[in-house]
Amino acid sequence: MYSFQGMNILVLGGSSGIGLATAQHAHRLGASVTIASRDRTKLEHAQALVGERCRILEADSSDEAAMVRLFEAAGPLDHIFSCPGGHPRALVRDASVSQMRPGLEERFWGAFFVCKYGVPHLRKDGSITFVSGVGVFKPGLSGESVVVAGAGAVDAFTRAMAKELAPIRVNAVSPGACDTPMTRHLCGKEWDAMSSAFAARLPVGRIGTPEDIAQGVIFLMGNTYVTGTTLHIEGGYLLV
Repeated sequence: MYSFQGMNILVLGGSSGIGLATAQHAHRLGASVTIASRDRTKLEHAQALVGERCRILEADSSDEAAMVRLFEAAGPLDHIFSCPGGHPRALVRDASVSQMRPGLEERFWGAFFVCKYGVPHLRKDGSITFVSGVGVFKPGLSGESVVVAGAGAVDAFTRAMAKELAPIRVNAVSPGACDTPMTRHLCGKEWDAMSSAFAARLPVGRIGTPEDIAQGVIFLMGNTYVTGTTLHIEGGYLLV
């Protein structure tokens, strides 16, 4: 088990789901955690769930000026985890650019801003972890093409940044189907039926949890011999 005692970790998108689970896990391992997102109410609720060594900062990861302010306020950091929450869905033929643009901007430009403005505050043997997604490697539901494109850009950007920013390590996690507030919201009343049917297809026989993905993020933060890697955590979905 890794120890993050005395470390400072920033989680972008840390107010719920995978980001919150990662913040909680890092806190249990001794870290002081800063969680950031756009929703102050959700942040305050998450802060209570994480614990005493947790502070909150409001920021929109697609807003350049907001990201500059965020990193100035966050101070010296050991690790950064960026976990965007926006997930616009629509078929390309039906979608408007204004509707789908956030699916790209929050993911790719958010990652770009992390590297541009976060690295000066990150220790030289620290790490950055992004979120890609299983749809990059095996597209599934219709209507997610722009989100998948944004995640694919982040996946490629991860490998480029691992070289450009070395010795800082840059990696990504690629989650499969996961029981998060966002996925439940997207599926609505069909969640139970959809998740059960999908779980039956997977070799592991179940849907993932935020903690499953958080464990992967913690591994990428803690293992100092891993960089430029996309860690697939998808229950065997790529095999079926």
